[in-house]
Amino acid sequence: DTGIRDLIKLHAFKLEQHPVVVMVDLTTLILQPLDEVINTFLADTPAKAMYTKDYATTLPVTGTNQGINTGLFFLKPSKEEFDALKNTYATSYYDEENGWGELG
Repeated sequence: DTGIRDLIKLHAFKLEQHPVVVMVDLTTLILQPLDEVINTFLADTPAKAMYTKDYATTLPVTGTNQGINTGLFFLKPSKEEFDALKNTYATSYYDEENGWGELG
């Protein structure tokens, strides 16, 4: 149920009163200010989210199963993006190797 548990984080896309949302897990240690990262992300107009890849996966990396690490996750809130992601989850199946709807 790992994929299901991560769905709660999608609700951050609905926080449209903020230009950017930064989600930080309790187990993530921030060692320096994030201002430069946030400013760079905001300046990248087409970018909707920014995250780190999770290379600690137990599966070999095939190109489609590269997970994201949502321990530190930046996003630009958008109700439209939330609705699109919600639709993907509602109409797709979850595969541990290939993700939701085999989209990685």
